[in-house]
Amino acid sequence: MRLEGKVVIVTGARMGIGEGVAVSLAKDGADLVLVSRKISEEDAIVKACKDLGRKVMVFRADVGKRSDVQDMVNETMSAFGKIDGLFNNAGISKPAMLLKMTEEVWDDIIRINLTGTFYCIQAVANAMLERKTGSIVNVTSSAGLLGTIGQVNYTAAKGGVHALTKSAAKELARYNIRVNCISPMAET
Repeated sequence: MRLEGKVVIVTGARMGIGEGVAVSLAKDGADLVLVSRKISEEDAIVKACKDLGRKVMVFRADVGKRSDVQDMVNETMSAFGKIDGLFNNAGISKPAMLLKMTEEVWDDIIRINLTGTFYCIQAVANAMLERKTGSIVNVTSSAGLLGTIGQVNYTAAKGGVHALTKSAAKELARYNIRVNCISPMAET
């Protein structure tokens, strides 16, 4: 169990990539804080991680709200006393063509996918500073590098996450806090 004794926050943990990563982290011994806007103690992911013998805290948050993110970090620190890792996976998609995209649709994607990622990095990194160690992994997308038709908001946000990751890695390296990103690509 490589991650025995480690505490990892997983945002967007209720399904998909976040769910898969949470189970993998639990199998490797990590205790988890599972975060999503709609997550509950009854969700299958919570049971799956607890069944692996891990401590699991469930936290409902909108990562696009700074106060929710700070509450998430504060409650994690109260419950576990530390944060070793963040898997920054929360994200949404609202496809629309550039010429017809509303301000609301643009803002929602940027707020969750880019600003929410920033809020999580900032809050978690501040909690990691005292121990001078930690690992943050952001989920971006190949769309952020390649662009896609009908998703200018999503591609802009994910491209921003890629650049944010590079800058955060350079700033936080002096504190032994690693910041990386993964860029899944669907093949259809």
